[in-house]
Amino acid sequence: MDTARLSITDGTYFLTGAGNIDIAMSAAGGLCEPSERGLALRSSTREVEVSVDVLFRPRPNRLAEGWTVLAFGKFDVSSPLQLENAEGLVFAGFGSLSQIILPSELTFRLFRPTVDDGSERYLLELMPFMKVSGQPSGRDEAIATAQSASSAGDVFWSVGCSVPGGGRHVSANGAARSRQAAMGEVIDAGRILLRSVYSEPDSAPATGMSVGFGFESARVHGFDDPALDDGDLAARIESALHDEAETESEIRDKTVPPADRPGVQYDTVASSVPEQWSRIASWLRLPREPAQQKNSDSAAWPPELIELADGIDTLPENYRLSLLPMLELFDRERMRSEQAMMVEIWASVAEEEGVENVPSAEAGVSAWTFIPEFIPIAGLDGSFLVVDTRPGELHGCVTMFDKVDSDAAGPQWNSISAMLSDLASSFDTGAPFEGSWRPALVDGVIEWT
Repeated sequence: MDTARLSITDGTYFLTGAGNIDIAMSAAGGLCEPSERGLALRSSTREVEVSVDVLFRPRPNRLAEGWTVLAFGKFDVSSPLQLENAEGLVFAGFGSLSQIILPSELTFRLFRPTVDDGSERYLLELMPFMKVSGQPSGRDEAIATAQSASSAGDVFWSVGCSVPGGGRHVSANGAARSRQAAMGEVIDAGRILLRSVYSEPDSAPATGMSVGFGFESARVHGFDDPALDDGDLAARIESALHDEAETESEIRDKTVPPADRPGVQYDTVASSVPEQWSRIASWLRLPREPAQQKNSDSAAWPPELIELADGIDTLPENYRLSLLPMLELFDRERMRSEQAMMVEIWASVAEEEGVENVPSAEAGVSAWTFIPEFIPIAGLDGSFLVVDTRPGELHGCVTMFDKVDSDAAGPQWNSISAMLSDLASSFDTGAPFEGSWRPALVDGVIEWT
């Protein structure tokens, strides 16, 4: 490891030679950003101590003891890396940078001391992407010991948690070239995300972090545990994913495969979204008339979906998480982002597996994949309620879509207003919603039992 004290005149210094910089996750508050000169690093003082650790063979389970990760990402390097000030003066003392083989791809992590001693110090960890005989080494090797074999192609990942107060959910997502690399990014992103949301010790959410790899998802604890190194946390994540997959398999084995055109689960008659929303708002003691949102992007949506989005967009965040049992309601922006992500994931998997599927053009018929005509209105951990916007008798029906059986369960309600009617009746009378869930309003949050 090379360490030197740098004199910074204007608050910025650069790691030159870095190109195509991708900062995957950051809680650094502008301390590192891509720039035309390379990776721009910033200091709030004129004197800063910088350590550069080039890990040619990363040590298994490596955590920088005494340091807290601020950001991570990757970049390409085709010319020698150097630390320079704004005037182009090269800082001496970082000879290990010259040992990096060119050209190469590097992953990086930026750290600060865990304990603030009043000085400004940073650790920049650089890991050249090298493989020996096709085998992972270092950190990837430690993570790989707990994992199943990775599939070819990009591995999509996500990690998220609820925000204190139960108002909303924050998450990060990305794609990596292998499962090992994706696991490393999940671990780093989860730790950064958790620390940025829950800054107080022992304040992590009781429900843990939601972790996803493609169609796999699970709840995992331990991202805030300093006693867990990378390998231990990877093993815990894989164990949780395995347990969740077994549970899903047991449910699937007990389920009789439905026909391509299953009947609608609940025969509630369609009515009016504003009428049913008014009943729900009355029970929640909220304004009964949601403001209409002018949004050209959703103009092609079914009228009931636009009316539902108007209501959700004005709904307090604590009710978005609890209005439906085991699902989070999405606002307009989230509907679009989740739809785009799911269409991309399912199309990517179909391409990798060589599956050619031509879904039916009729609403209500199982598509067996996530098609662009599905608009997700609620979801959690890989399960979604989607509105089927394909033409046909069931245009606008509400269908359950999950990561295991896709839309095999078929339409649950023939319309959004029918679903809201069942929900409002459950609130008004205490009758079970979806056959078993009963609501209670406790401290501004709907509890389902």
